[in-house]
Amino acid sequence: MRATKAVPKGSPIVTLPFTSCLSASSVENTIPPGLEAFWSATPNPTDRLAALLLQEWQLGAKSLWYNYINNLPEVGSRTVSPIHWPREMLAAFPYVSLGVEVLKQQRTWMKLHETLVRSAPAMRDVSYERFVWAMEAVASRAFQGSVDFSSPSFPLDPRVPVAVSSLALAASLVLYLQNSIPDLPMAALCTGIVLGGVFWQRTGQFRGTSCALLPVIDSANHRGTNPSCTLSLPVSAKQFVMVADKSLGVGEEITISYGNRHNDALLQYFGFVEQHNMFDRYVLVQAKDKLEAMLEDDYDKFARLQEDIVQCILNQDVEKLKAKLKKTDRIYLDLTKTAQVILEDSEVAFAQSTLCQGMSSEKKRETLLKLLRFEAVLLDKQTSRFLATHGCSFDDNNELNCWIQLFLQEKKRVLDVVCSNLRKD
Repeated sequence: MRATKAVPKGSPIVTLPFTSCLSASSVENTIPPGLEAFWSATPNPTDRLAALLLQEWQLGAKSLWYNYINNLPEVGSRTVSPIHWPREMLAAFPYVSLGVEVLKQQRTWMKLHETLVRSAPAMRDVSYERFVWAMEAVASRAFQGSVDFSSPSFPLDPRVPVAVSSLALAASLVLYLQNSIPDLPMAALCTGIVLGGVFWQRTGQFRGTSCALLPVIDSANHRGTNPSCTLSLPVSAKQFVMVADKSLGVGEEITISYGNRHNDALLQYFGFVEQHNMFDRYVLVQAKDKLEAMLEDDYDKFARLQEDIVQCILNQDVEKLKAKLKKTDRIYLDLTKTAQVILEDSEVAFAQSTLCQGMSSEKKRETLLKLLRFEAVLLDKQTSRFLATHGCSFDDNNELNCWIQLFLQEKKRVLDVVCSNLRKD
């Protein structure tokens, strides 16, 4: 999405009335016909919205959202997303935490699909592939709001992984957009019908949490820092407004922020990676066992720990994976955390190991630095092996190739930055 002419700072680029919306919320009195049992089974508005989107898809050309749905990515076209990777490729991915989270995502979505086809007779012929299509549309294009409307306006919550309501089709463009707007159904532009959830409550506040797909607005790409636009909802106007935060020149990209997202979430749910992402992180799993292997100076034992997790992912053994990967046995190396906070977070792993008893604070810092160096060496070796073994899997998919390599480069960068901060602090 780019500007076709100069845009002054503060100008509205898109206005989108929310009276015409297909939205899902946690409010029980907004149950669409045919989905009553599914609504009872899941209060999550993100899951509900995927069902609503499928309902509209089933209507075909009769749906007010037909043209919008027709412009969504086709089934199976989002091959960059890890949920579509071959199991062997996912299991061998050097950054174990991603494989673990994707395995959880697969299991959750499979159960949701089973619930939907069992509880909604009209959905019994919806394939798992089509269900994933709806969930991914929700995950990658969703906006969420849950606020007190007593204030005159509020910023809309950023896009939420695994969330969505098909909002609006009443887009009023201010003629700044270039060749990116699909045809919107005129009936939706005129009627103001609310199908599904009620986004605006007469009580003047959200009741529960509501999610929405925002046509046109959801075409804007993400920029984690200094996006060119902000999305907000002036309550009195009853419409979403995307406003230019700075002056834009002809051809300049129109961007918004999806929120403070690390690359784990961006790749898993959105299918891209942000270079030099200031919100990125590295999740070090099996921290206690890796710590002890490192203290024994046994790199082979250190590497074998990761192989155990790989086998769990390969065999889709969720229960064994849960037993091996306890939340208390992880260290979250966030770039937004200070070195001191990371040291404090690592105390849990140190406390669980008898080999670390009696260590001074300075010794723990040195030990953590050595642990991260072991992890960096393992990441490098696993990356080389992965690209040599599985590179052919995405040789014909240049986009996937680029994102995978950038993702792994960024994970190495996070380790380097954290180590540098630990040495300086």
